[in-house]
Amino acid sequence: MSELLANVYRGDKIESQHFGDIAVVDLNGKLLFSKGNPELKTYFRSSAKPFQILPLIRSGAYKTYNLSNEELAVMCSSHSGENFHTEAVKSILAKINLGIENLKCGAHEPFHVPTTKELNQKNEPITALYNNCSGKHSGALAFTMFNNWNPENYLKPDEQTQTEIKKIICEISEETEVPTAVDGCSFPVFYLPINKMALMFAKLASQKAEDLKIIYKAMTSCPEFVGGTGRFDTEIMKMCSPKVVSKQGAEGISCIGVSKGNESFGIALKIIDGSGRSIPVLMTEILYKFGVISKEQRNEWFEGETRKLKNYAGLGSSGIIKNHAGLVVGKIEPVI
Repeated sequence: MSELLANVYRGDKIESQHFGDIAVVDLNGKLLFSKGNPELKTYFRSSAKPFQILPLIRSGAYKTYNLSNEELAVMCSSHSGENFHTEAVKSILAKINLGIENLKCGAHEPFHVPTTKELNQKNEPITALYNNCSGKHSGALAFTMFNNWNPENYLKPDEQTQTEIKKIICEISEETEVPTAVDGCSFPVFYLPINKMALMFAKLASQKAEDLKIIYKAMTSCPEFVGGTGRFDTEIMKMCSPKVVSKQGAEGISCIGVSKGNESFGIALKIIDGSGRSIPVLMTEILYKFGVISKEQRNEWFEGETRKLKNYAGLGSSGIIKNHAGLVVGKIEPVI
C-alpha cells in the first residue's frame, strides 16, 4: 500500500495530504530505502527520456549529426519552451533535414510563462516546437533518418525506431517484457516497477556504460536544457553538480541518479494522486537524508527567502505556499 509522504498545511493545520511510493536502490538493485510499495508498477512517463535516446548514441548517429551536449540534453528534456530550448530543437531538425511539420508531438503553450506572454503579444503561432517533448521527438527522428527509415512511422510501436527503444528499456531495467501505452505526446510510454526505474537511474549515474556516460554528461553539464528556468530538475542538478542527474515525469513520477563511483544509487518516486507539487520537497529531503546535500542546501529549498523554483504550470514548488497577493499562507512538509 502507498504511504503518506507529504502534508500540505494552510496556516498551522493540515489541509491536504499526498500519498505515494518510494524506492531507493543501489547499482545491483539492492533496496536501500523504501516507503509504500517499492515494486509498485506505474508508467515511467518523461523520466524515461534519458533512455529513449540511447539508440541514437549506440548507433553513432549523434556523431554523424555532430550533436552538441545542449542538443542531447534537450532530447532528454521536458523543456519549458524558452528560446534556447526551441533553438536547440530547430538546430537538430536542420541537421537531419527535417522541419517542425515532422514533429508529431502536438502543440501546447510553453511552460515558461514569460515566453507564452511574448508569443501572444507578437501574435506568433504556438507550434509543436514549444511542446515540452519536442526534443525527445527530434531525437527519435534523428535516429530514424540515420537509418533511412520513413520518418512518418517514428512513433509506431511496431516499427524499427520504437522497437529499438523498447529493447533498450527492457535491457537496462532487467525486465523481460515491458507493457506500453500512449504518452501525452503520442510517444509509447513504459509500465515498470518503480524499483526498476530507480535501478535504471543508478546505472545512468554510475556512468560505467559509455552510452550512459554520454547522456549523464550532457544532462549534468547542461541542466537548463533538461528543464528550464526555475524548474526542479534544472535547479537540483545545478545545486549538486555533477553528482546528481534528475528527470521528472507527468502524473507524479520523478527519478534521480546519484553518482558516487561504485556506490551510485537511484531514487524513484510516485505520487499516487498524480500531483507533482510535493516532489521537489520530497526529493530534496531524500537527498539530504542520504548525505548528498547539506543542511544549508536543504533549507535553501524549504525556507530560503530567495527560492529558485518557479511554479510554472505546477512544475516547481519550494514547499512554501503563497496566495495570489504574495502572502505566505502555508507549506508542504515531507513525511519521511
